[in-house]
Amino acid sequence: MPCTIGLVGQLATHGARIDAFEYGTFHPDGRVERYRRASERRKPQPGMIIDFLGKFPVDASRSFLVDDQPSDIQAARAAGLPGHVFPGRQSAGFYPAAPGERIAS
Repeated sequence: MPCTIGLVGQLATHGARIDAFEYGTFHPDGRVERYRRASERRKPQPGMIIDFLGKFPVDASRSFLVDDQPSDIQAARAAGLPGHVFPGRQSAGFYPAAPGERIAS
């Protein structure tokens, strides 16, 4: 979770925030019986993204998803959002800065 905490801090310096963090509890090969099943909320299925789009006032036409895993990009596209891949595990340097703006890394 340290990476997530760092991201929250970086966004706060720009006046932005993350409204929620969620994760899928189910996995088809899970070790705990009650969590061992397929789920629409597990990527590459779009369920979690669709839930967020319905839960928060998001303009899907102005939204996109960025990640390094093909399954995340598939989930975004299945939810009707563009998906963009960045190489590696860190997104620092991926997002272009607006003129006169510095993005923390």
